Amino acid sequence: MLKNEFHSLLQSIVSCWQQSAESYTKYMESGKKFRYAEMLKLHNTTANKLLIDNITIIPDHFKADARAIIEHYTIWSAKWDELKSKLNPAPDDEFVFENKHRFPKAAAQNLETALHDL
Repeated sequence: MLKNEFHSLLQSIVSCWQQSAESYTKYMESGKKFRYAEMLKLHNTTANKLLIDNITIIPDHFKADARAIIEHYTIWSAKWDELKSKLNPAPDDEFVFENKHRFPKAAAQNLETALHDL
């Protein structure tokens, strides 16, 4: 049963990542408009909540990957929220923020691979 739950969780997370990627593409193509940054934030927040709320069903050998992604989203979200509060941007305003803490692509790839291997 736990394997099925983990598989369902991974499907949901990977779906969020796909939506995030689409939002990021639109964000870049639009001149970094806030409306697309908001969509990206929504999908990233959903993925983060899924990971946090379901950490107990993630097999031990994937927990470090999940925690690395959670850490990234936590830092990214705090910086995003801080800049949004400071700028109070309109939907078509440019919204660019610096974040030196990069998304842990290897950790995400490990989870995506697990989805296909289950």
